[in-house]
Amino acid sequence: MRIGLVTATAVVAVAGAAQAQSGSAWGYFETDGAPLQAGLTSPEGGQLILKCDETGDNSVFAVIVSPQELRPSTTRPQVRSLWLEFDGGNREEVRWRYYESSVMALNTRRDRNLMPFLEQMVDAENLEIRFDPEDTQPFNITFNVSGAREAIERVFESCEDTSGLS
Repeated sequence: MRIGLVTATAVVAVAGAAQAQSGSAWGYFETDGAPLQAGLTSPEGGQLILKCDETGDNSVFAVIVSPQELRPSTTRPQVRSLWLEFDGGNREEVRWRYYESSVMALNTRRDRNLMPFLEQMVDAENLEIRFDPEDTQPFNITFNVSGAREAIERVFESCEDTSGLS
């Protein structure tokens, strides 16, 4: 499961148009035969994307594309710390899969980071993420996640994933 830059760029392009129309920060992208993706961009150039590659339970995942490199390129992810802060609350340390320029949260038997993340984001307005890159200084990016509940529900429905929010 990896997200391509083309997919992330497409979500960004659609996100701007959707925000202008609905007032929500979330944009939606759908290609022929593929499930819906939802995403948004940060002022720093980061992207937050909810999607699935295949339909079915536990198929939805979250990807945060970083504007900066996070680690050297390899074929396998590295599990590292990431700090999430919703609406100026407590900063919580979580462990996500780090790739070269993105991090990922899954909902699998071995990796249960997605649902706690979505449950916190569903009613939040702002999300600040602190990255811990392998060879550079930590840095933050922020997102306006208003309207996350609708985005989450639409992606889970399109992905036919019944493990979504209760």
